Order: sequence, then structure tokens, then C-alpha cells
Amino acid sequence: MAETEEHPYPSPEQRLNLAGHMAAETRLRQLLDEGALSNGWMLAGPQNVGKATLAYRLARAFLDRQSLTGTDGLATSDSKSAHLVAQKAHPDLFIAERQWDEKKDRLVGEITVDTIRQMIAFMGRTSGSGYRVAIVDSADDLNRNAANALLKVLEEPPANALVILLTSAPGRLLPTIRSRCRVLTLKPLEGAEVAAFLETEGAASGDKALALAQAAAGRPGFALQLAAGEGADALAAAVSFIKGSLDGRGLAALADRMALKSAEPMWDSFKAILLRQLSTAATALATGEPLPQQLSAFQGRSPGKIAEAWEEISNLIARAEALNTNRTQIVLGMGAIMKKQLKGA
Repeated sequence: MAETEEHPYPSPEQRLNLAGHMAAETRLRQLLDEGALSNGWMLAGPQNVGKATLAYRLARAFLDRQSLTGTDGLATSDSKSAHLVAQKAHPDLFIAERQWDEKKDRLVGEITVDTIRQMIAFMGRTSGSGYRVAIVDSADDLNRNAANALLKVLEEPPANALVILLTSAPGRLLPTIRSRCRVLTLKPLEGAEVAAFLETEGAASGDKALALAQAAAGRPGFALQLAAGEGADALAAAVSFIKGSLDGRGLAALADRMALKSAEPMWDSFKAILLRQLSTAATALATGEPLPQQLSAFQGRSPGKIAEAWEEISNLIARAEALNTNRTQIVLGMGAIMKKQLKGA
């Protein structure tokens, strides 16, 4: 796998603290202590809200229950097992995620059936700890064959095994997958809670922390991205995209720039920010609330048309990335949708 840019903050598997969601974590700890934890769990919620961090905390606790601390949550003491989880190297932990395409030097657009078959084989092997955990990050990336294969594990889970699915769009998953999992929904945090998290991380303080928390819409992981700099670039790119789509200038150059390898770290943030801006603009215009300064280009336009643009762009991104479409074409396609829906709206 190609080297990735070093990030100044711990990734979910390395993170020892969880921002918010204490009620959810306390409930999982209670079920674990009672031996009543279901084999299949679906952690649902917006991107970067904390689903992966909670999943790895649960995995550490499930694989090494002796290391659990005296709190009501899933915090574990320092141990060999915890270190292995942090490296995604624990022999009883399997992570089903998008794989790196060496030829194209980027992640493939979906989780394939081969990855899920490897997961099925893993679940059938003898466990060193007596327990096994598989995390699907995220279930939204499963192609249809992979989703169907996943049902085999969910329908007949081995003893002492735990399957955790992460999803930002549970309604898009197969009903048969949803019905075989306990669903735990993580909601966005309050702005003050996210700001406090940023201060604890040393990422920002005071008014800057509050501003980042507001831009992140209650998602602590996204707030860290913004604080780290990738989000600032993505925010600027989203603003440029909206302006270029509506006035017809500069969009082609932006599309070419977004296809560069250097734009890879901000691509996910760019998509999330853009969709959030469309949603915010539609809601503000529909309710008569003032538009934020960076969304002034939407002033006087139809909130219904903006909502339609949001839906079409969401669908385009999902289809295009599943086919590994070049990002230049994705951005130009998104711009065409904006022009179609909002020209004169």
C-alpha cells in the first residue's frame, strides 16, 4: 500500500479516548458484562461522528476483557492486545475495508466480495484469544456481491464472535443485513462538546475551536480534519466549486486539480463539506434563516432545486466512485448538475 501523509492526530484504531457518546458506550459495556452482547452490531451515524473510534474501543474490550478499567465505559488498560489492535495487527481482528489499487495508486471504490470471503474464512479459524472481531468500515462501500456474502456471517455467526458494521446510510443497506444486526445510532455532538474535544487534543482553542466545531456540524473527527489543514483546503475547494458551477468560470481548472494525487487527502472532506453546504443552504432558504457568508451565492435561489442538486450529486458520487471514475469527470458531472438545477432557479 502506498504511503499516506502523516496525520497529527491518532486514527480511530489508535485513539484511546472517545468524544461524547457515553450513553452508547455505557450500554455496550453493560451488555458485555452481562454476556448479552449480540453477535452483529450496526453503528450508524454521520461520517466522522465517532463510529470507528467506538468500534475499535469495543473490539479491544471484547478481545481482552481482563484489561477493562473500572469505569462504566469501554476504556481498557495498556496491554499487548491493545497495541495489536492499534496497529490493526491483532490475530483475532479482521478489518474489511477498501483495498489499495497499486496500479492506480489509490483506494478502490468499493469493498469487494473477495474481501468478505477472506473475512468469512477468518471467522471460521481457531481463535487464539477465544474471541473474534470483524469490523466492516464501512458497510456503505460493499458492492452487491460483497453484501450478499456478508449475510453468511450474520446469519450463522460463530460462537464468541462479533461483527461490527459502520454505516452513514443504513437505509441503503440490504434489509436482510439490517434485520440481522442490533443498530446503535450515534448522533452529532453539541458544538461546545466538539470544541472541548478540540481543546483537549490541542488542535484549537477559544473562538477558533468553536468556529471549527460549528463547521464540523457536531462531528469531532471532521473537526480534527479541519483543524489539521486538510479541511481548510477542502472548504476553499467547495466554495470555489459552488462559485464556478454557478458563474461558469474556473470549474475545469478545479476539476483537474481535484484529480491530482496531492488532492487525495482532502477529497472526502471536500465531498462532505459540499453536501453539507447544499443542505444548509436549502434549509436556510426554506425557513427564512440568513445564509452564512460563504453560501451567499445561493441567495435568491430555490431551496427545492438546491435539495434536488444535493440528491443528484450524492447519487453521482456513489455511482462514480464505485466505478473508479476519474475525479475530474466526477467534479465536472457535479458541476453540470448544479448548472442544470440552479441556473435561473
